[in-house]
Amino acid sequence: IQQFSSTPEESNAEDDEMVRITKQELLRACAKMPANREQRRYSSGTAKQISDAIAVLAKYNKTKDAFDPVSSTLDGQWVLQYGSSEILPTGYFGDFEGTVVQELNIGAAKQITRSSFFGGFLVFEWVDNFEKLGNNEVELSKEEWSSKFFGIIPTLFLGVSTNTDKTVWQFPYVDERLRICIATRFTSTGCITDKMVYAKRTRQSL
Repeated sequence: IQQFSSTPEESNAEDDEMVRITKQELLRACAKMPANREQRRYSSGTAKQISDAIAVLAKYNKTKDAFDPVSSTLDGQWVLQYGSSEILPTGYFGDFEGTVVQELNIGAAKQITRSSFFGGFLVFEWVDNFEKLGNNEVELSKEEWSSKFFGIIPTLFLGVSTNTDKTVWQFPYVDERLRICIATRFTSTGCITDKMVYAKRTRQSL
């Protein structure tokens, strides 16, 4: 194995290039992953590419405290690019696929997740409060949820609950444009882990 010596500046440049390339590979794999449930069953290779890219980016994460209200880059809207589970918060409603946008307000310790279907005619919304556990880790606590048909909230589909299962969100990689989340829900029978990749919504992406 050849050994190479480099200056700190060269090492930083190499790291930045590795991050840039890996982010591109990750987003390409996310775009390649089929939305259709049946097709996803035959896409284990793409899922592995996503997991491998997440593992690499975690090694180069420079964000030490994603939930610092002063320095955080998390505030704003984030569009889900990939979710490992096929559930409502990741854009699955039966056999229908939708889009997911998450809005974060770090100062208020709140996140709002919206799953939209049929061009926005049906929207499911979750408003979660969170408590900081570590620099890149939070626990979800109180949750309010609702669904909207044509912008109207039927009282049948409105609820407020406190999560009985402990739900922890970890962020192994965060920058101003990309956010990777590992969500773990601890239940009486074990734990369920989901991987999610979000891209920051910018004026260019609107």
